[in-house]
Amino acid sequence: MQLPHRPRCLSGPSLELLQLSPDAARLYYNPDTHALSGDDTEGSPVVLATQHFVIIHDWYDVGLCLPDRDALTIGTHYEEPRAFVVVRNGLWCASGGCGVVIYHLRDPYEPFRSGVESDQWWEIGRDEDDPWPVDRLRAVGNDRLRIDVDRASPHGGVYDVNVAQRAVRRRHLRVLPHLQS
Repeated sequence: MQLPHRPRCLSGPSLELLQLSPDAARLYYNPDTHALSGDDTEGSPVVLATQHFVIIHDWYDVGLCLPDRDALTIGTHYEEPRAFVVVRNGLWCASGGCGVVIYHLRDPYEPFRSGVESDQWWEIGRDEDDPWPVDRLRAVGNDRLRIDVDRASPHGGVYDVNVAQRAVRRRHLRVLPHLQS
């Protein structure tokens, strides 16, 4: 299936946001897609596209566009999401900003609802009063996610997530003796 979007090569801040190499990165923009929040702007910036789906971003919302369905929300953040990742096997994706939402890319493709437990998604560090400010997300293999949280926050550090088991573990990083003050 051919996407109705026109690809163009990414450069600059967009590459940092997607955490992709210039060879792998493509930016799509679909002027026929309306913003998830219902405003009257034309189109939504598309942050990632594969041959099977497109992930769009509209202010606080992250959306998923599939060829046979309307766009649906797969994550909402208290501020604009700053990090996105799709695992290589295409079974799940994650968005990060104030906390992380991991969304499983499979039927029934339920729309995300914050604070609701679901087999379709799960949330990490998204307490409204004490959210994790996520700087970066990285897929490690097909079943693990690494989360970098702003070190200036109380939750600062690196976390390893086993997506299948829904287990989160904070990594303990050693400080080398010659770097200690």
